[in-house]
Amino acid sequence: MVINDALVQNLYYAGEALGQFILGAYDIKLPKMLWHLINTGILKTKADFAEFFKKYSSGFDQSIPAVFYGEGWGIVVGGKFPESVRMAVLEAAFERGMDKEIDTGMVLEIFKEGCKTKNSAMIEKLLSFGTKASVSMLESLLDSDFTEKSKTEILRALFEHGLNLDDALAFVIQKKPKLVGFLVKGGKIDVNQVDEQGMTPLMVAVTAGSETGFTELLALGAKLNVPNKEGQTVLDVMRGRVRKAIAFFDTLTTVEAWRVGMDRFTSESVFENILDTVLALPDSKISSVDKARIKEATAQFVKAREAAELRHEELHGE
Repeated sequence: MVINDALVQNLYYAGEALGQFILGAYDIKLPKMLWHLINTGILKTKADFAEFFKKYSSGFDQSIPAVFYGEGWGIVVGGKFPESVRMAVLEAAFERGMDKEIDTGMVLEIFKEGCKTKNSAMIEKLLSFGTKASVSMLESLLDSDFTEKSKTEILRALFEHGLNLDDALAFVIQKKPKLVGFLVKGGKIDVNQVDEQGMTPLMVAVTAGSETGFTELLALGAKLNVPNKEGQTVLDVMRGRVRKAIAFFDTLTTVEAWRVGMDRFTSESVFENILDTVLALPDSKISSVDKARIKEATAQFVKAREAAELRHEELHGE
């Protein structure tokens, strides 16, 4: 049997029981049927899609969310249906009970399109459905050409719709450190807060080896003496990181170990810049005792790294 618009249209009007039987017999999946009904103009509004889901979603092995995953949402969207139709499909699906905690393919693609076309109204409506905001959405927003004012408004909307603050801050510190200031100011984030893992933002920057993120946070008022849940400050974390780095450098005794550890070696080298940043801070930011401890740790770090580099040269016969 050739599956076309006319066939699906007739099946749809044949009635729920007969339609489901024939569709099931010929293995016509829900997304494909929905695509044809949109293509013929039978389904246009939220009310149309609500009726469709009411009639057909329960009789298929593919539930409503399946329409919006993988090939499913691609079949429905098809790359050509207007925004009003896609939004109507999505709204009806959410009202029918689709899990709003799921960052589905169609939701993210519509959000990305809104960012790409600078269509804040589309994004606002999408979020009004109760969509769960995600770090992927934040990334699209940060990469967009929206004005800073519009970005800030959308950023706050993302937080209102469930964007995890700790995840957002960690992502920006690691991946887009130059935008830390925008996130902190726009999201009204406390730069000295302790996250669920017991880390302050500065500790996140140290762990990620993000010198830019670390510097940005200091400029925004992050303090070196804020303790985490274990009572450690970022300076304690840095000294601990130095000890681990030295132990790591000591393991680089073979060519194979060096090859496997190269990426980490690079990140540890980046970490040295953070140590230098702390040593360059004025006395008002760090006590002389702590500065002396960091200076000693830095010297040990550099010595261990240089020793590892010498071993590397020896192993390669240089």
